[in-house]
Amino acid sequence: MTSLVSVIFGAIELVLGFRFVFLILGANPTAPFVDWIYDISTPFVAPFAGILGQSVVAPVGTVVNSIFDPSTLIAIVVFASLGGLLVAFSRGR
Repeated sequence: MTSLVSVIFGAIELVLGFRFVFLILGANPTAPFVDWIYDISTPFVAPFAGILGQSVVAPVGTVVNSIFDPSTLIAIVVFASLGGLLVAFSRGR
């Protein structure tokens, strides 16, 4: 059980990490891998959207140099904490 929780939350953290790096570096959102990462990660970031400001939404094909997305950072912290708590409780600590 502990390994399954670790793998699931590790995968979520990995996808969110890619999302954050792609946004901060201004990756091309029409590139297939970048688009896939954004599609996969959006449901995990959506609950935290707007907590620390408004999100910038650019139409597809628009050149965006770099976006600092605090919602993604909040999601990374929340999911890491939640995963850590679940692992700790499943070990009986």
